[in-house]
Amino acid sequence: MNQVQSGNRQNSKILWLVAGLGLIWNAMGAINVVMQMNANTLASMPAEQQAIVANRPVWATLAFAVGVLAGVLGCALLMLRKPIALAVLSISLAAIALHMVSYFLMPSGTIVFGLSQMLLYVLLPLAVAAFLVWYVRSLRLHH
Repeated sequence: MNQVQSGNRQNSKILWLVAGLGLIWNAMGAINVVMQMNANTLASMPAEQQAIVANRPVWATLAFAVGVLAGVLGCALLMLRKPIALAVLSISLAAIALHMVSYFLMPSGTIVFGLSQMLLYVLLPLAVAAFLVWYVRSLRLHH
């Protein structure tokens, strides 16, 4: 029996809260990926965001998609208390980190981030993905 199954109700509630919020966060990222693929939606975005999408390499867009989709799947697996959630969320973290590298490789002037935008677009997604991996590791889910 794993730690969560043998733990108290409070641990179960925290797991559902973390997994649920992670699922919502990653689902919003997945929606963002889909929106960026729609020309009409992309045209309605601010010019700065359009420039980022237009200048982002294909590999970075793929990494973004893999990251958020693996995040959705990993959080769903966490809700089911499946040990594979750790591997899937680790893939999500790696893909998100790879995607973030693209921000630093874009032509200068493409990205005009203020501090709050830098936190929102780069650091927050990495922090959320890293937290989810850390949290699942701390659960010590076993077969």
